[in-house]
Amino acid sequence: MTIFLSDEWFDEMAAAAAAVQPPADVELKIEQEIIDGESWTVRISAGTAEFQRGGSDEADFRVITDAQTAEGIRNGTVSAQRAFLDGRLRIGGDITALIEHRDVLAGLALGAL
Repeated sequence: MTIFLSDEWFDEMAAAAAAVQPPADVELKIEQEIIDGESWTVRISAGTAEFQRGGSDEADFRVITDAQTAEGIRNGTVSAQRAFLDGRLRIGGDITALIEHRDVLAGLALGAL
């Protein structure tokens, strides 16, 4: 398994997102903010998905956690629900948009996001 948050990991996530073809009418920007590491943004627009290093002030939805929790969610040793209930995972933004486009996001299956 690729080391989480390594350059190789970011490259793999970018390639995985580029291979996805979401519906052309979906417009969504999601940020994963890692408070003690590097954040990233997934932008879905005009039938493409793009994974970029760095956060976005314009994100529709934001997931905030520390690197250890994000890695645990990614590798299956931490439940996202438990992390949320324990206060180790916070969410914000337009939750309705996230729910509305859950099928598109499930198709991305990108890392801890």
